[in-house]
Amino acid sequence: QRTGVLNVAIREDAAPFGYKDGSGNFQAYNMVGMSFGGLEEYAAALAAFERAIALNQEFANAYYNRGYVYKQLGQFDFALADFDRTLTLTKGKHISALVNRSVIYAVREDYPAAIADLTQVIEQKPDEAIAYYNRAIVNLTMGDRPAYQQDLAAAEELYRQAGDKSGLAQIIRVKALH
Repeated sequence: QRTGVLNVAIREDAAPFGYKDGSGNFQAYNMVGMSFGGLEEYAAALAAFERAIALNQEFANAYYNRGYVYKQLGQFDFALADFDRTLTLTKGKHISALVNRSVIYAVREDYPAAIADLTQVIEQKPDEAIAYYNRAIVNLTMGDRPAYQQDLAAAEELYRQAGDKSGLAQIIRVKALH
């Protein structure tokens, strides 16, 4: 029973973290949902995100977080809808929503859409190594070896600059296979 305290926070009448007037509940429910998600208690996480969204339908992070849980559950249509809503609310500026949406596009073999999202990430945040890495993999899948090599080299350099050993290990594994 590791989630007993958190369960109190998602009851319909609960006021998480002492908010009595509802002024901050949407943020509190989002935090509770993130905690449940970290515990892989996805049903409880979804319930908390639902409450956050019910309290504030303009709160982009609750849509993103709910979409991420749906993605983890393999419910891609729901995840895409939430990532789309996140991007609408943030005017396309939510990097994680773009990256995660691109992953779903790639899984669904909609490679041009995946490339478009990853390119948008790179335009907004040129030092986002995962975007170069993911775009390299999509380019390889599409048979565009020069684009694959260029993006993989960019990802490798960014991982090296950041001292990201895990990212560099990924690059080494991919290079060994291709």
